[in-house]
Amino acid sequence: MAQLAANAAEIAALKAEKEALSRRVVKLEEELALQSCIALPRAAKSTLTVSSTRPKRLRSTARKAMLSSFQTPACQR
Repeated sequence: MAQLAANAAEIAALKAEKEALSRRVVKLEEELALQSCIALPRAAKSTLTVSSTRPKRLRSTARKAMLSSFQTPACQR
């Protein structure tokens, strides 16, 4: 009987630990998604190369098109 109570206590402790870890995973996934929203547009701007022989309006359009391609559903407002 004592062994049964000890096992039940261990199960309860493991369930509580699992729940805490699940909350942590969700929080870290949300932070990662947020960082992806922030980091991708900056990376796109720094690596963006558009021919300078194009008219300025076309270069601007090309930049916007490239930057918008990095938008993910989580990043869109």
